[in-house]
Amino acid sequence: MKKLSSLNYKQWTEESLKEHFKQIRKDVLEFGTKAKGQKEFLKFLEGGVLSLKQSLLANCYQCMGYYEDMGLDKDCRNRACPSYFHFPYKSEKRKIKTGKPMSEEHKNILKKALEKARRNKQKKVLE
Repeated sequence: MKKLSSLNYKQWTEESLKEHFKQIRKDVLEFGTKAKGQKEFLKFLEGGVLSLKQSLLANCYQCMGYYEDMGLDKDCRNRACPSYFHFPYKSEKRKIKTGKPMSEEHKNILKKALEKARRNKQKKVLE
């Protein structure tokens, strides 16, 4: 199996690229593990148009070597990858950083507004 990263696709003709994709498809079906991204990667190789999420899954599948010899642990643990927190098999949860914290005064205002909305909703239900 050839490494995709070592290939320069700019020098290839349309026909040779199709032939190469056909070989990759054969390798995926022969050696690849059935995992998230396989279906999307095969669709890409066949010339299909992928959504953003499908592209991400296909890229992870390809980058991980078709999950060949991965067993149960499919996490790449590559936190330097910009796509890692969208990775389908990540073991870490993303810690979401929020803006500045709310003041107690603002929390109380929101709490009162929520209570008022709930009371009004309950009044409408009882009517």
